[in-house]
Amino acid sequence: LKLAVDTARINQAMADYTHSVWTYNRLKENEMLNYVQNFSQEKMAKGLLYYTDYDKEKDSVLFIEKRLIDNGVDKGYVYFFRRKQEDDLNWMVDYVGLQPYDEKKVESDDQMSKTGLAYRNEIEMHKTIDKTLDIFEYANRKRVVVTTGYDWDWGSMFGY
Repeated sequence: LKLAVDTARINQAMADYTHSVWTYNRLKENEMLNYVQNFSQEKMAKGLLYYTDYDKEKDSVLFIEKRLIDNGVDKGYVYFFRRKQEDDLNWMVDYVGLQPYDEKKVESDDQMSKTGLAYRNEIEMHKTIDKTLDIFEYANRKRVVVTTGYDWDWGSMFGY
């Protein structure tokens, strides 16, 4: 069936991060990623973090930075965002990774992420990012157990 592909609609769906991960995975399954234009690791990271529980009209998300991790087994980027929901007093740090070292490639599977790491000032925000990078650095060490679930005590990160 040599049907024309509506690349405009594909790229429109990819531009909306609430649909981008699902669209990317369907295109990947059907070997159609060549129809995607201008889709970056940052857009994938945002899609992985915010496809649910986010209101574009009321909430704010800002990209902070990406950081390279090389822990001896994996090498890639962790993406950090700051988020503030309408009813929250504080901004929060959210992260997702590892995206491939080759920035032209994008990954939607096996991503470690966490949302809702509250901070009070810029210094705490950067400490949160540094502690998160430690988690990625230690992830493949034999004597270190890294958890990413709700049992991680982020509240004690700064000693209070």
